[in-house]
Amino acid sequence: MKIKEDIFLIYEGLTEDKFLNHLINIYENKFNVILVKANGVDKIKDKYKKKKKTFNYSRYALMYDLDGKKTIDDIKKQYEGIDLSNTTFYFVNPNFELVLLMGKTNNPNIYNINKEIESYYGVKEYRKQEKQINKIMKQLKNEEINNIFKRLKLISRND
Repeated sequence: MKIKEDIFLIYEGLTEDKFLNHLINIYENKFNVILVKANGVDKIKDKYKKKKKTFNYSRYALMYDLDGKKTIDDIKKQYEGIDLSNTTFYFVNPNFELVLLMGKTNNPNIYNINKEIESYYGVKEYRKQEKQINKIMKQLKNEEINNIFKRLKLISRND
């Protein structure tokens, strides 16, 4: 039996929670992934500091969606003076639903996320409700998940 390294994924809310749990259920991980839902963007740093105090040598991934209001610099300033060893930040702008749409479309110009979610997933009047998110997760196919990661990789190279 191989011992896996721990990685804590700390993220904002329900959509991320459903998507990450979906990924863990369908893929074998080389890490022991511990999901930590912060229940709000402003609580990610507090969850990180608390976990880091107890599990200092583990890896961490902090997932932020910028909601079109914050900048990456705004968020990184919150971490000044805090130990960020073994920590990686991931940012999505404006919100995580854009990542889900990357599985369906190559179009980088999505202006109305709710309209696109209805078009691609059949979810009307999307309001991030658990029932709506579950409907989206049931429709995610492996090919779409692979598209998400390919497109994220391309975007990251251009940043």
